[in-house]
Amino acid sequence: MDTQALGIELDPKVAERIVEHECGCHVYTGATTVDGYARAYVDGKTRLLHRYMWEKANGQSFPAKHVWGHLTPVVGGPCLHRN
Repeated sequence: MDTQALGIELDPKVAERIVEHECGCHVYTGATTVDGYARAYVDGKTRLLHRYMWEKANGQSFPAKHVWGHLTPVVGGPCLHRN
């Protein structure tokens, strides 16, 4: 994936595993946890990809006590589009 399009400089091993889905979403095709969260080996350790991406986009560490609201269910595939 061309990370310039995202405006974020990603580890090349992460970037090569992000593909554009037919609906326009960017989908990570690498490893996942048992719970289905994307994970990657970055900066010498295994990271949850949503945290890594947040840190890259915001230029700071992921907040330790941050609570994510999962408002959109995954519907029939890897994208997070609402019905």
